[in-house]
Parts: sequence; C-alpha cells; structure tokens
Amino acid sequence: MYFQPDPITVTLVFEAPDADSVSARLAEYPMVAAGLLDIRVVQLGPWVPLKALFRPDALA
Repeated sequence: MYFQPDPITVTLVFEAPDADSVSARLAEYPMVAAGLLDIRVVQLGPWVPLKALFRPDALA
C-alpha cells in the first residue's frame, strides 16, 4: 500500500490475472460499495530492464 497526501490517494498493488478481477474484488470493499471511495484500476505490464530504454537491442 502506498499513500499520497495531496491529493489524498491510496495505491494498492495486486497480482491478478486481469484488471476485471481486481475491479470485482475492490467493488466488494465496504467503503467502495457504499460509494465513499472511488477506484481506478491501472493494469501494469512486466518489468522491462532500464537498459532497454537506452539500448533498443537489449531486449533481443
């Protein structure tokens, strides 16, 4: 869990098969179900080594 004070934001990191399964699970949280929290699910991809940013052939 990560927290940002301005604007108030809480970030949770999940490992799941897809974004829809995370959204469905979050919808069950009481404060989300009550409409007190908004959610935004951002699907991340696999880690790419930083050297790939500087050497396009690094992933070959």
